[in-house]
Amino acid sequence: MTYHTQKMFIATIVVLLATISEGFQVQQFLSNYCVEDSSRLTCSDFELNSNEIAEIQTEDFEISNCSIIIFKKCKISMFNEHFMNKFKSARYVKFESCELDLATVDNINSFPLTSVIFQNCVIGEIMDFAFRNYKELSSVTFIGVVFPNPILSQHLFQKNEKLTKLVLVYSGLTEIHDDMFSEIVNLDYLLLNGNSFTCPFKNTLFGRNTKLRTFIASDAEIKLIEPNLFPRSIQNIDLSLNQLETVSEDSFKGLLALKTLDIGGNNIESINEKAFNDQQNLQVLHLEYNEVEMFSKRQFQNLISLQYVNVIGNIGAEESLFEDLPNIKELYI
Repeated sequence: MTYHTQKMFIATIVVLLATISEGFQVQQFLSNYCVEDSSRLTCSDFELNSNEIAEIQTEDFEISNCSIIIFKKCKISMFNEHFMNKFKSARYVKFESCELDLATVDNINSFPLTSVIFQNCVIGEIMDFAFRNYKELSSVTFIGVVFPNPILSQHLFQKNEKLTKLVLVYSGLTEIHDDMFSEIVNLDYLLLNGNSFTCPFKNTLFGRNTKLRTFIASDAEIKLIEPNLFPRSIQNIDLSLNQLETVSEDSFKGLLALKTLDIGGNNIESINEKAFNDQQNLQVLHLEYNEVEMFSKRQFQNLISLQYVNVIGNIGAEESLFEDLPNIKELYI
């Protein structure tokens, strides 16, 4: 080997060693940005660019075996299953005031993750089926999130059959796809407060779901209740502080299990006499601060289980409307 060749060989080795040493340093990351307390790991004020994410994904190590992982004020260029594989014991993950992209990859095992929360985050990109490999996922929450598109993909949660709780609040959503929740067959609780929906929800929204019990969409600029919108399993509906103007005969038709209904704080001027015909099990009714000028006893005659009713702020409200109902305990007029 000539002297010149030896120098080139040594220089190559030095470059390779430098490259290896610059790989993602787990202990350095943990000591600089993270605090571990029992089963909880909290990591704050860090940024992982695409090169660092690539290193994390390709190297064989586990960052933490904690069951609770919290990220605060961080930037993650690509959050996907390879990244989560470094926290493979995590059951609960929360992102708070973070910037990230949500992606997914093929051919990877399912994770034990059951709950994920995004609070006050900015999401730059979100792929279809972003949660598809999280087969145990039962709860997803978005609070005050900035999405890249105010209309989420209808495929986002369609592989999450164990999902029972979904929260999408104060996140600037303007429309929900016609069958957005149709394949989430075990969805029990849906919260959509504080969005600005410009189109009515279609009666195909819940599709095969027969287990939804609670639907809350307060302060969401909803103008219309589509007939046959809700599955028959529904027990609690909150559509308060919206822009409803009428309650039709079909708005709540067939909802025999309904126990709580809140449509207070809307612009309701008229309620069909048969609007509550199927609500024999209704216990709580909020109609306060609407614009109803004329009520009739017929509207309420089938509400034999009603215990609480609030009609404050309606010109046509009178105590005599409810005098024949045997279980009234609280009446506000």
